[in-house]
Amino acid sequence: LSFVVGNGGGENAFESVFKKYLKQSLLLNMNSKQDGRATEMTYQVSLADEDKGSALVAELSRVAGVERVHLITLKEDVEY
Repeated sequence: LSFVVGNGGGENAFESVFKKYLKQSLLLNMNSKQDGRATEMTYQVSLADEDKGSALVAELSRVAGVERVHLITLKEDVEY
């Protein structure tokens, strides 16, 4: 899961969405964007309900200050 948060967009705003849709989350990376005016956040997440990925993305996208929400899901084992 990745998204961009504008500085001033509160972490508490998206934490409530995390609690609603996720079993667990682990912050993997934070990257400064727009000359420090925003931060790209990347998380490893486990959905509480595997069928609610689209709802998670939609609700996160509605949070003030959050934009460019992306979720990559894996439902089967991947062979390399």
